[in-house]
Amino acid sequence: MSSPDTTPTFTRRAGAYALDVLVCAVAVQLGQWALLLAFGDPREWLDGGAQWFAYMWLSVSAPVYAYFAWAESSSGGATLGKRTLGLVVRDAYGARASFGRALGRTFVKLAPWDLTHLVLCFPAPPWDGGPPFELRRGIFAVYALLALDLASALMTRRQQAFHDLLAGTLVLRR
Repeated sequence: MSSPDTTPTFTRRAGAYALDVLVCAVAVQLGQWALLLAFGDPREWLDGGAQWFAYMWLSVSAPVYAYFAWAESSSGGATLGKRTLGLVVRDAYGARASFGRALGRTFVKLAPWDLTHLVLCFPAPPWDGGPPFELRRGIFAVYALLALDLASALMTRRQQAFHDLLAGTLVLRR
């Protein structure tokens, strides 16, 4: 159990997440450039929404999921952003989170992100004749999930986001 002095502020958690998003964005962009150099423009060889979603999941989501799950279940228990701001992920009893628990936490945390990819890809990506972005109603589900996650982090005693509550994890100050 955490005591009030080990519970991080919401802004500290948000700052750590922002740093992690920056790290992931740079890494994913480098990966995308490497794929572009190796295979050419994917718009020329991918057909339909399912192929685009698979491509995005394998080249964007999977590496990001691996980063969060591996880092948060490691002996340090923290991503680069969390480590920089002095935070650590633990299970509800304060022990190191298992890889499975950290991966489940990551799946719930990044579900809105993957739903965005899904909405952008079906029935076809906007650049491939699909409806314009603003007409895709599924994006509202993404915003609802993000709001739920943020609200739970602001309203729970231990400032657990929805993904922490479902995974049985806590983010604590070191």
